[in-house]
Amino acid sequence: MHALPPIIIEYYREAELSLGKKVRLTALTLERVEERSLDEDIIDVVAELKERYKNTPNYVVIVKRSVEGRAEEFSIISTLRGPLILLYPVPALLKEVVLLSKSSSNDAQSNISNEKRYKVRGNYYVFAGRVEVEDNVQGLMLITDRGPRILMLNSDLET
Repeated sequence: MHALPPIIIEYYREAELSLGKKVRLTALTLERVEERSLDEDIIDVVAELKERYKNTPNYVVIVKRSVEGRAEEFSIISTLRGPLILLYPVPALLKEVVLLSKSSSNDAQSNISNEKRYKVRGNYYVFAGRVEVEDNVQGLMLITDRGPRILMLNSDLET
């Protein structure tokens, strides 16, 4: 039987990120990474962390065990509160945010235009959170270390 790799635990705390005057969103900051013993059961570790963080708001804890670079066992514990939208399926390092707005062109194929790009300074991660934008912003493109994701925030874009 092969020895199991250690359990890796990533602790993230909620932070508000403002980009110019047009965008505010919930981001996460990585507080610390912990490595647990090889012989611990990941189910026991997740149960312990759920109990420890159940009354601690504004945290996301990722528990994983990887084999050859692939997550074999994975759990997300979140104590984020309020109405949230999924910004990215797992915490991803945010590099840039592109604001998308309705194009003034009558061309149906160019219904959305890139309005403004913001480089993100610091290490902010996106996962689940709140997004506030000015009225003319229809959506966001989040550029992360795991790839881009487009979020349409207003449903009045007709093709």
